[in-house]
Amino acid sequence: MTKIIIIDELPFRFVENVGFQLMMSVCCSTLNMPSRITMARDIYHVYVDERIKLKEYLIHACKGCVRQ
Repeated sequence: MTKIIIIDELPFRFVENVGFQLMMSVCCSTLNMPSRITMARDIYHVYVDERIKLKEYLIHACKGCVRQ
C-alpha cells in the first residue's frame, strides 16, 4: 500500500478515505488498514533506506567524487 501512496503522490490521509477503505476491504478483507500517521512513518523509512542505497551507489560509482 505504501507504494501506491508514493507512486501516485497521494496525501497520507488518502488511506483514511471511506471509498479507499471500502475498496481495500473488498480486495483484501484481512488487510489491517494503517492510519495516515503509520503511512507517513513507513514512507519515511523507505526514504531513509533508499537514500542510504543511493549514497552507497554514488560512493562506489564515482570513487572519490562524492564526499561522505
